[in-house]
Amino acid sequence: NARNEHKHEEQKNSSDDDDDDGKEDGDVDKLDLEEYKQWNIAQIVQWMSTLENGRFSAYLETMRNGLKVHNIHRGETLHFLHVNDLKRAPFSVENVKDANDLMRHFQSLWHDNDTI
Repeated sequence: NARNEHKHEEQKNSSDDDDDDGKEDGDVDKLDLEEYKQWNIAQIVQWMSTLENGRFSAYLETMRNGLKVHNIHRGETLHFLHVNDLKRAPFSVENVKDANDLMRHFQSLWHDNDTI
């Protein structure tokens, strides 16, 4: 059926993400926490979706947008974020506990994986 084929093609094309430097979403399945500095936006958001059994899933699209707006295109620049940034647009994590806990997860990336 041509209609179903067209719908399948649209779904395939809509999964392409222009902020992930040509990597497909399938590349985020096996994230290496030690390599977080090399993660692109799609990988950062994928990692966020796994935190605390998906607790932050409601924020994934606004986080994706916020990372783009703030030019945070790699994990290495996540440390520039502050909890107050997460509470304001474009991130808009209005729940204070969620914002603080999400920031704690971000901080754990560099505290647990960076060697001095």
